[in-house]
Amino acid sequence: MSHEPNDASNYRPRFANPAGRISELENMLEFAKQEIENFRDKWVAEKRKAERRQALLGEVFSAFPPIQAREECELLARISREVADE
Repeated sequence: MSHEPNDASNYRPRFANPAGRISELENMLEFAKQEIENFRDKWVAEKRKAERRQALLGEVFSAFPPIQAREECELLARISREVADE
């Protein structure tokens, strides 16, 4: 004969050491929070890169066509350097 109740909806697991289990769950929660924060930081950094590239491309498209001024050539050189650094 099983010692578990027949009605599974009322079944609550019993832990040998509930305080230890709570501590383990708290550690898991803290780890998850850190992972979320790390992901958020990486996402923000990537978003900023994308925004910077979009701004640079906006400058390029406003400068084209044709390249007639020295400033336009310097702009393209700066964009090339920034893209190469990434």
